[in-house]
Amino acid sequence: MPVAAQQAMLEPSAALACLTPADVSGMAPEYPFLAYKQGDKGRVQVQLTFTGPGEPPAMTVLAQEGDDTFVEAVRTHVRRLRVPCHDGGKTPVKLLYDFVFRPDARQVQWLRPTDAADQGRLEQLACLVHVSGGKAPEYPTEAARAAFQRRVLARLRFEASDRAPVVEILSQRDAINQGLAVSRLTRLLTDQVADWAAGYRLPCLS
Repeated sequence: MPVAAQQAMLEPSAALACLTPADVSGMAPEYPFLAYKQGDKGRVQVQLTFTGPGEPPAMTVLAQEGDDTFVEAVRTHVRRLRVPCHDGGKTPVKLLYDFVFRPDARQVQWLRPTDAADQGRLEQLACLVHVSGGKAPEYPTEAARAAFQRRVLARLRFEASDRAPVVEILSQRDAINQGLAVSRLTRLLTDQVADWAAGYRLPCLS
């Protein structure tokens, strides 16, 4: 019996991982007052370019729905953002944001930002294959009989296109770091995932 579900995803880029609001009290743009009162909706997609750890980003509007008050609301909001892990070198960090203003929801929604540099990593993820040709590991028999379930999170680092990745089981690591005992059935699941993950290859890795 295969595991119930499996999902491969990219870890956030270093820039996204350290992205910080300069003012933690403001996590969303303010809805333009007149637009909200009139029931106007809007959407603003932007690229933010960071050139250093302490500087506000330069904002480029990629797409816009609604009037310029939505753009200005976004511009005011993103001035607070910083990428403190930026090394201050010549290569800028470019992050993509999509803000949606919905008067019926009485809030501003935004999709998870993406790093423009991640496109290459996404293309690599699409070529991920398993040497067995299978799609998921088998459920350990003893764990299945006991109806034992756990979510197992693993990190894979590929260093060559034709070699097994370095595999780290994050859920087990976190439990050990917290001084928690890891049950035998849990180890059956994590060992199975680790063995399976070692069979992945990334042939398009350059």
